[in-house]
Amino acid sequence: MFKKKSIAVLCALSLLAAVPSVSLAKENYSEPLKLLGAENQEVVVNITEEAQGMVTKEEIEQIVEQAGDAKSITIHKVSKKADDKLTPMFLSDVVKLVESSNNPTAAVQIISVPKGKTIKLTTTQAKKVNSSARVKASVSVGYGPASAGDEVESTLTQEISTTYTTEETWTGPSEKSPYVSRIYYWTGFYDRGTWRVDEISWLTGKVTDTYTGSYTEPTHYIEWSRDFQ
Repeated sequence: MFKKKSIAVLCALSLLAAVPSVSLAKENYSEPLKLLGAENQEVVVNITEEAQGMVTKEEIEQIVEQAGDAKSITIHKVSKKADDKLTPMFLSDVVKLVESSNNPTAAVQIISVPKGKTIKLTTTQAKKVNSSARVKASVSVGYGPASAGDEVESTLTQEISTTYTTEETWTGPSEKSPYVSRIYYWTGFYDRGTWRVDEISWLTGKVTDTYTGSYTEPTHYIEWSRDFQ
């Protein structure tokens, strides 16, 4: 059985080099954004006060892509990213290299609300959303025992999920709006990467074995809506 007795040494520059170069800056948007969606159609993106400073431009563009031919969408809520469980880089049992971050899951529909209405989820809808809206961590072992994968999995955030109850209210477009309904969605995000565990002999200080593989780790979710005409 694989024992937790390894030391992996990695310089910080090597770790940063493995992360894709993308814009991760989170900004406040006092005015609605106008982006190009499907077939170069203009999409108006509204960011609620609760979501201000919580979402990146890249994530907004990914939501716009999921919204298809929508002309108006709103980002209502962005969960905080899970605490990084990566152990210290210079003396670590597990070295994780993020190769692709902020990958969106398929959008899960929460509820559809007609124009001018405020409604609640039914008992059936609440259960359905709770069981569907989740992302789970996973680990695959490329070389080495499955127990090495277990070591890696213990460093990952295991699940990001949301439970919507029958007590929450959901609001449709206003009576004066040109839109007739509003559908709310839940989109999860996750990182993909590779991991390495170097097993080092305490007697010689030399690497006796190396175990590698890949991993998927859920990070956060975005709750958003699109209006329909």
